[in-house]
Amino acid sequence: MLKKFFVLSTVIALVFSLFSPMSSHANGDSIDWKTYYGELDADEEMMIETALEVSNYFEENADGSIIFTADIETLMDMGITESDAELMISAGKELSHNQIQPDGFVGIHLNLGPRVRNMTAWAAGVFAGGYVGWYAKQFAVNPITAGVAALITAGTGLAVGNAVKKGLKRVSVGMNIPGISLSYTVNIP
Repeated sequence: MLKKFFVLSTVIALVFSLFSPMSSHANGDSIDWKTYYGELDADEEMMIETALEVSNYFEENADGSIIFTADIETLMDMGITESDAELMISAGKELSHNQIQPDGFVGIHLNLGPRVRNMTAWAAGVFAGGYVGWYAKQFAVNPITAGVAALITAGTGLAVGNAVKKGLKRVSVGMNIPGISLSYTVNIP
């Protein structure tokens, strides 16, 4: 599943971190997002921060299924509209195990379902970033890997937000690395 991807991405990020200093924490507070994603506007920065917060509301239940535990009021307290919060909760009920599919680059392909595409771009970025960020945080064992989790969350949120703005149903988050071919497909309702 996504676990192998995040282990690999953590290793890759650790190698790259040797060449670019990164001081980070699990919540991403000390990460200079501009270093990794260029100039971000206030909306994009808020989307990243909220996605990191939303990632705390994804859990794995006893049978291994991923569940979304946030309620409408909690989401609205984060600045999410009521209609987007309802779509997030509805999408959270449709989460399924995602299939591993080697494709030729290192990263994830995000298939965006109708619930996410019906959210505002900002809310879609928050939900998808939170979902993928929850997976990434499972492997955060020190400040560097926590920073990697925050970067993955941010990249996913930004990519999905832009995909929804453009009406795309699929977006890829990753990079081409010579000699390595590992990608995963994540279906987001």
